Amino acid sequence: MQVRAFFEALSDGKYFLQAKEINNRSSNQNNYYWVLCEMLVAPLRDLGWDLDKDGVHCFLKDLFLKERITSSKGESFYQIKSTSKLTVTEMREYLERVIRFCAEAGIEVPELVE
Repeated sequence: MQVRAFFEALSDGKYFLQAKEINNRSSNQNNYYWVLCEMLVAPLRDLGWDLDKDGVHCFLKDLFLKERITSSKGESFYQIKSTSKLTVTEMREYLERVIRFCAEAGIEVPELVE
């Protein structure tokens, strides 16, 4: 359905519209991220973490993509976002955090080419 036709088909009334960036991470961002995960396997093992590439992925998500969700009753839990659902902008911010983590650990990483 065309956007114009959609709006013309609406009956009179009040509506709430929300605009959200829907362009998910780019394939370059995703490929680069998995290179970083692979590069971090050995350094993290040296620090006592016995992780493979997928384990590093979970480790990084826990560090940087965890958010606290609180109910109206004050109960809370932590939700970890999926990297596949991140927008290009959100993935860029996530990658910047991962790169900063690498730099602080003394791990040189290649530059992201977008």
